[in-house]
Amino acid sequence: MFLFTSMSRARAVFFSALATSVLFATPPVVSAQPVPFTIQGPGVHPAQFRITRFASGLTLPVAVAGTVSFILSGVLGEVTVSWATGYVYWPAVVTVATGTVLLAPLGTKVSHHVPPRAMRIGFGIFLMLLGIRMITV
Repeated sequence: MFLFTSMSRARAVFFSALATSVLFATPPVVSAQPVPFTIQGPGVHPAQFRITRFASGLTLPVAVAGTVSFILSGVLGEVTVSWATGYVYWPAVVTVATGTVLLAPLGTKVSHHVPPRAMRIGFGIFLMLLGIRMITV
């Protein structure tokens, strides 16, 4: 949290989530301890490795459950769009999956050569632009 220099990290995360929830009208979701982006280096607690493995293991079941619920809610809601099953538009699924598989190695290589602070700032700018676009459209 490069914007908050005089307050603790937990307080900075709380106020960031609160500000985001006020701006986008969503409930704030704040964990007691923020999960670090990288868990490398000395002094990393073994529990952080377990938490990261656990969270990574839940990614696929959550994605499958979400996809099934979008398909069922669209089919039961009688949505009729060509090339779609329910609310899942298959050309978009293929495009995103192909881009992810092809560009993931490039993203990994770039992330190892860009300083972490620059990546945080760039990601923050990206999220702000995305938020502005969501508000104005």
